[in-house]
Amino acid sequence: MATKVEWSPTDYAAQEELLEMIQQSGYSYRVLESKTDIGISFARIRDIALGKRAPVRLSEFIAICQACRQDPVSTLRRIIQRAETIKAPPAPAINADDEQARIEETLRRVQQGDMTIVADHDPLKQQYIDHGDGDDPA
Repeated sequence: MATKVEWSPTDYAAQEELLEMIQQSGYSYRVLESKTDIGISFARIRDIALGKRAPVRLSEFIAICQACRQDPVSTLRRIIQRAETIKAPPAPAINADDEQARIEETLRRVQQGDMTIVADHDPLKQQYIDHGDGDDPA
């Protein structure tokens, strides 16, 4: 059974640093997938860049740095400096009744055909539009 991982300030700093690195590289997630030699899927690269699910693993971090032609050691130093200025945001208190009401509202909207709830809010969407899915701008 999977458990929710608590993110530390270092995890947040790594996510921010990697997002900036990926954006500056100009590579799409699919291009990065092909450039990493350890089999990181484009979906996992997207999750790392957007701070979803689990924090980046060391092997993923090194592979992404190398794919983006960045030195992992200097990137790690920047992450450590950035982490010192970040406070982990407090976990939001979740009221079980509110959560159940949100779930029921979402199901009602889906049943009525309201697909706006699944709209794509990817901050790198413009990068895909500009470079396509798989174009290598280098």
